[in-house]
Amino acid sequence: LGNADIARLVLSHFGDAVMVFFVSLKENLLAGDGFVRNHQRLSDAIQATQLVYFILQLALIPLAAIALWVRRDGRLALLCVAALNVYVAGGFTFNQGDRITIIALPLWLVAFVVAIHELRSQAPRAQVADSHKSPSPATE
Repeated sequence: LGNADIARLVLSHFGDAVMVFFVSLKENLLAGDGFVRNHQRLSDAIQATQLVYFILQLALIPLAAIALWVRRDGRLALLCVAALNVYVAGGFTFNQGDRITIIALPLWLVAFVVAIHELRSQAPRAQVADSHKSPSPATE
C-alpha cells in the first residue's frame, strides 16, 4: 500500500484507527522487558514499575489540564507537548514495549511535579489576597 492508500484506509475507518492507536500505546506502555525473561523477579519488578508509571501518567492528564487551566504556565505546556509528541510516536509502533515511550519519562515526571507545584501555589495566593483587603468601616 502506498501512503495515499494508507491515508484513505485510515480516514474511512477513523474510529477503528484511533482505537488501534490507543490500544498499541497502552500495550507499549504496559509491556515488560524482553531482555530479562529468564529472570522472573527482575521481570516482575519491571512489570510493576511499568504499571506504576502508567497509573501516574493517567493521573497526570487531569492534573496537568487543571494546572494549565488555573495557572497557564508555559513551562508546563511545553513539557506536556513534548511528552505528547513522544506518546504519539509510541502509539504508531507495535510490540516495541516501552523503548519508544520511556524517553518521555523525564518530561512527564517534571510535568507532574510542576503541575502539583502550580496547583499547590494557587491556594495560598487566594488566601493571601483575601488577607490584604482593606478593613471595612465597621471594624475601624
